[in-house]
Amino acid sequence: MRRPLLSAAVLYGLGALVADAEAGAREALALLLLAALLLALAALAPERRALPALGAAALALGAAGAIAQALAFESGELRRRVSTAEGGAGPVRVTGVLREDPREQDGRLRLWVDVETVQSGRRAEPCPGRARVDVGGTSPWPSFVEGDAVALWATLRRASGPGGAREGVAAYGYCKSARLLEARPRAGVGPVRAAAVWARTRARAVLVRSIPPGPERGLVLAMVLGDQSEIDERTAGAFRASGTY
Repeated sequence: MRRPLLSAAVLYGLGALVADAEAGAREALALLLLAALLLALAALAPERRALPALGAAALALGAAGAIAQALAFESGELRRRVSTAEGGAGPVRVTGVLREDPREQDGRLRLWVDVETVQSGRRAEPCPGRARVDVGGTSPWPSFVEGDAVALWATLRRASGPGGAREGVAAYGYCKSARLLEARPRAGVGPVRAAAVWARTRARAVLVRSIPPGPERGLVLAMVLGDQSEIDERTAGAFRASGTY
């Protein structure tokens, strides 16, 4: 084979694709043991007979890796908390850091938050995980960028469907008003990051003034500044389909 690693990578990806999302640790361990046995057989067999064993081992490793990733995702603190709370958790006070720039969607402000703590009473408990929170209401939205530390009151529920797992989102949330959303100090933010945020904010303001609203402006903001807040879903889907997102 002229490109053995390419074939192995394809089979590994295929194994991850066909893996049973409901499988547990026993199945993952069994697949790992099977892959080890196949690799041992490949090492002892002649070259031509070793190729099928290597391919099967790559397939088994891909499936085992996908199962292990799913198990790690389900065992996250935030995921477990919203899964055990009947009807979801909330309203709770959530603190964390914005994973990316907020985005307006369907008349709401959408946030992706890397959660640090969740507080339902007087005590805030560490609860790491990623939440996607929609902010409603008619109050003006604050100006936030990726990396800002925030605190908000929201109702959280378990993220369901393949979309949440694909994005690493453990919980979906809803915040009734922007008045329940606030910035908070973040330790370790130095003058370099502050200057970078200022420059990025100024550049965005110039681009917004210079380019009429529409898909073209969204593309420019995304390509120049990494700001995906104005990319509509149709455009994003086209870029994902072409592998250039």
